[in-house]
Amino acid sequence: MVQEFGRKVVPDNVAAAEPVLARINIEYCGECGDAPVALKAAGELLSAYEDRIAHVTLIPSWDGVFEVVVDGALVFSKRRLGRHAQPGELVKIVGRILRLG
Repeated sequence: MVQEFGRKVVPDNVAAAEPVLARINIEYCGECGDAPVALKAAGELLSAYEDRIAHVTLIPSWDGVFEVVVDGALVFSKRRLGRHAQPGELVKIVGRILRLG
């Protein structure tokens, strides 16, 4: 690997590894008025990990659902826990996943 002005530069004959960015879906209960909760969660995740996220998709739903899925894996479910995420909880959960990835 060649160093140029303090940064690493990959030679032309070596393929650069692209960072793997997370795809996050937040499915929320529209009829329950959970849109502001979903928007706040999306904003907190983007503020904390914008450089590690490909996209955050908000999905309106019904029946009290509030689920967060990262790269196809369910990481938070209001239905399973019987509550919304506590302040900062989703940032911690997603942070652990991003550090492992």
